[in-house]
Amino acid sequence: MEKDLKLHTANESGSFLKSVIVSVLSGGTAASLSRTVTSPLERMKIIFQVQSNKEYNSMFATVAKIWKREGILGFFRGNGTNCLRAFPYGAVQFATYSGLKQLTLQKSDRKDLSNYKRLIFGAISGAASVISTYPLDIARTRLSIQTAGLIKDNMTNGCNAQSLNLMSTLRTIYRNEGGISAFYSGLPATLLNVVPYVSIVFFTYEWCKEYMFSGRDLNSLEKLSLGGFSGFIAQTFAFPADVLRRRFQVNRIPGIGYHYSSISDAIAQIYSKEGLFGFFRGYFSNLLKIIPVMSVTWYTFETVSKVFSNV
Repeated sequence: MEKDLKLHTANESGSFLKSVIVSVLSGGTAASLSRTVTSPLERMKIIFQVQSNKEYNSMFATVAKIWKREGILGFFRGNGTNCLRAFPYGAVQFATYSGLKQLTLQKSDRKDLSNYKRLIFGAISGAASVISTYPLDIARTRLSIQTAGLIKDNMTNGCNAQSLNLMSTLRTIYRNEGGISAFYSGLPATLLNVVPYVSIVFFTYEWCKEYMFSGRDLNSLEKLSLGGFSGFIAQTFAFPADVLRRRFQVNRIPGIGYHYSSISDAIAQIYSKEGLFGFFRGYFSNLLKIIPVMSVTWYTFETVSKVFSNV
C-alpha cells in the first residue's frame, strides 16, 4: 500500500512538472508570436496613449508619419525588446495559471475550476508575469516613442534612431531617472491594468470553452474566435487602467508633459483635461490589435501544448 502511494505521488509530481514545462514553452511561444504579428498596431496604440500635443491624431496620419520618419522598420520599433519580454511574460503567465489549476484539480473531484478560482488564478498569473518582466516593459514603451518625436533630444542621451536599443535605453533610464527604482516606475498602475485584464481573459476563455463547447477540444477557427472574444471582453473592462499604465511609464519626461503624483491624481487630471474619452485614448487601435493578439495567443498555446504534451 505504501509503495503504491509513493508511486502515485511520483506520477503526480512528474505529471505536474511536465505540465509546467509544456506551459512555459507554449505560453512563451504564443506570446512572442502574437506580439510580433501585431507590433505595428501596438506601437501606434502606445503613441496615442502617451502623446500630449496630439500630433498623431488619426491612424492614417500616424501610419504616414512613422513611414516618413522611420520607414518600414519604424512599425516594429521596440519589437525586439517586446519579444524578449513577451516570452518570459507568456511563459510565467500560462505556467502559473496551469500549475495552480492542476494542483487544485488534483485535490478535488472536479473536472474544471470554479468561476471564482478562474478569476483568482488569472489575477495571480497576471501579477506574476508583470512583476517578473516589468523593466523590459518600461524599455519597450520608451523605444516605441523615442523616435516618434515625442521626447526631447536630450532624453535620448545623444543616440540617434539607429543606435537606440534595449541596452542604451536601460542605461538612460538608470542614469537619468533614479537608478533601479526607475525600472519599476508606474508598476502599481500596470498591476491595476494587467491583473484584472488577465483574470478576465482566462475566465472568459475557460468559461466559454466549458459552457459553450462542453469542454471539448476546439478546432482552429473556434480557438481563434474564442481567443479574440476573450481579449475583446477583457480589454473593454481594463482599458482605462492601460492608459494610466502607459502615462506613468513616461511620467515627468520632458516633452511629454505629464506630472502625476499618484494614481488618483492622474485620474483627476485626465478627466479634467480630456474628459471620459481620455481614459479610452488608443482604444480602437488597441481593439484592432488585441483581437488578433489573443486569437494567435490562444491558438498557438493550445496547438503547441498539444504537440509538447504528446512528446
